[in-house]
Amino acid sequence: MKCALLCLAVAAMAVFPARADEAYRLRYIDAAGLQNRLKSHHELDGVVVSPTSNPEVILRGTEDQVARAKTAIAALDVPCAQYAIKVEVIHCVVDADGKAAERTILAPLLSLLDGVPAKMATGDLQMDVTPISNEDGTVTLDAEFRQQDSPDDIGRWAATSRRMALGKKERLLGLTDSPEKALRKAVRNGEIVRDRGAYVADYFDVTITKVDS
Repeated sequence: MKCALLCLAVAAMAVFPARADEAYRLRYIDAAGLQNRLKSHHELDGVVVSPTSNPEVILRGTEDQVARAKTAIAALDVPCAQYAIKVEVIHCVVDADGKAAERTILAPLLSLLDGVPAKMATGDLQMDVTPISNEDGTVTLDAEFRQQDSPDDIGRWAATSRRMALGKKERLLGLTDSPEKALRKAVRNGEIVRDRGAYVADYFDVTITKVDS
């Protein structure tokens, strides 16, 4: 009987690995910044990272998961990288024949820390931007753009999350107040539409460079 119970206990341990709760003290980044950086670390799925009132987090998972999480966090808990993010607002007028005329109307330069959200407003444009560094040297840019302070107007609000290479300009998206749904969708994807008649739009071209420390 005792042997059977021992076998059951060993089998249960194999099926249900030991759980662990462990505090990890952060040195350079806060819990919110850590959670942003962990978005690209899918190998840590299953680990619960809970912030506390102190500069530390509580890691919850199996012993193996917590050990892997500590290794990954140690690599992330370093002085934050700083990025210069240039946002070029391109005003585009497309005529009835599909000919497009573009001109730059704004080109703000943002200086942001890795994983730290930032807001900026200029004229009727509002931007929420968060750069998140990836292990391969790219940067994932979470960005939201609003015009005329109208978040409920689908034509004047758009958000995206894009993995970007440093130093390469990319067109993230566009905004237009055209009443045509298909046209608005194409513009939000950054397309200049030449076969749906005349319209006016603003496109957002973004370049990210790393600031040397």
